Amino acid sequence: MSPMSRIFEARYPGRCANDCGVRIEPGDPVVYVDDDPVHAQCEEATATERVLSVCGKCHLTKPCECDDEEAS
Repeated sequence: MSPMSRIFEARYPGRCANDCGVRIEPGDPVVYVDDDPVHAQCEEATATERVLSVCGKCHLTKPCECDDEEAS
């Protein structure tokens, strides 16, 4: 997923690209991810899940230097 845009209020109804099952309605806080609108809270949850990926070897968040060593 590419970096997200700044949070802004949706002007039009639409579908959340995160497939959360809740439609985007005018006034909802949204961001753009890969040119698609996503609820701001959906993107925050996804970002949190990415941060919680911890390496079992060095106990740092991934990606870490261990990933580089395994690729070699």
